[in-house]
Order: sequence, then C-alpha cells, then structure tokens
Amino acid sequence: MMAAEIIEIKSVSLSPNPVQTGGKVKISVGLEANESDVNCFYCIFSSELETSKVTTTATV
Repeated sequence: MMAAEIIEIKSVSLSPNPVQTGGKVKISVGLEANESDVNCFYCIFSSELETSKVTTTATV
C-alpha cells in the first residue's frame, strides 16, 4: 500500500468499463499505477464519475 497522498484528478473519461457514459477513461494523476490500482480508483470515484470530466481532490 502506498503512503497516503493527495492527488488531483483533472480529467476522467470512462473506459473500458463506463459507469454511465460511453466514453473512454483517462485519469491524469502525478503518479504511476497498475491496472489494479486504476480499478480501485473506479470504486472510490464511482459516485463522482457521472460526467466526462471531473475535477476533485481525494486522499488515497
């Protein structure tokens, strides 16, 4: 597990498993993450991913 960091998700498009939109997912963060970490992001921000672009700050 990584140390707690505050990251800013500047833009999100949904792919390959769109939550409610039919776009592609691209998360811009200042760190590298493997597919499992990205899936975890989907779980955490599932309520946030209702638009093609999301601006938020979260602690993970």
